[in-house]
Amino acid sequence: MSLALGFGGWVTTARSLTTSASSGTIRGSLYAYVVGLIAGTIGWTTLGAMEGVIADIVDAAVICWASEVGIYGREARYCLEAGWLFGDSQTRFGHEYQEV
Repeated sequence: MSLALGFGGWVTTARSLTTSASSGTIRGSLYAYVVGLIAGTIGWTTLGAMEGVIADIVDAAVICWASEVGIYGREARYCLEAGWLFGDSQTRFGHEYQEV
């Protein structure tokens, strides 16, 4: 995504920017490269921060649910939603049920 943002910023800026030179009109290529690099950097940092936050939330939910259920497979009391999210077959919607 950040590569697409950088490339899109570079192409858009290179096509729209014109500068006057002694031998006619030339396109502003260096400025377009700088704009593309800045757009890619903004995309990289924003998407990286979002990925970090989402990964931390999922890791915390896994740790909470796994530490409560443990190796004995007992019913979770505090992190029921995490169990539902990860497909725990012992509890569904707050009620225990028997599998047939």
